Amino acid sequence: MERRRGVVEDILGPRASSTTAALVSFVVGAGRAADIPAIVGRLVTRAATERDAEVAEVRSAIALDEPTRARLAAALGKALGKTVEVRVILDPTLIGGLSAQVGDTVIDGSVRHRLDQLREQL
Repeated sequence: MERRRGVVEDILGPRASSTTAALVSFVVGAGRAADIPAIVGRLVTRAATERDAEVAEVRSAIALDEPTRARLAAALGKALGKTVEVRVILDPTLIGGLSAQVGDTVIDGSVRHRLDQLREQL
């Protein structure tokens, strides 16, 4: 367990706050490293809820720059009538376009989705 914590502290080093490093060290030391993405996701959602915002999980085939993220957050917020924070996940299987999920609402504008629709129609 100590060796795992040491590895985490070496990797994170000055790139993370002491609180973040301690949390990650605790989770890894407990043998739950695979749960880190789920833990982070819940923390982001909870923080957004505290700010009366929603988190949009956006899947994109390419990385999005900050101005694009801001425009996307504004467009989703306008469409849903809520303040939206965007969390981008790279997913090259989309081929192109975006897929966004905010709560139970899914907006799929990906090329893969369009190809699947065309396949069904044919």
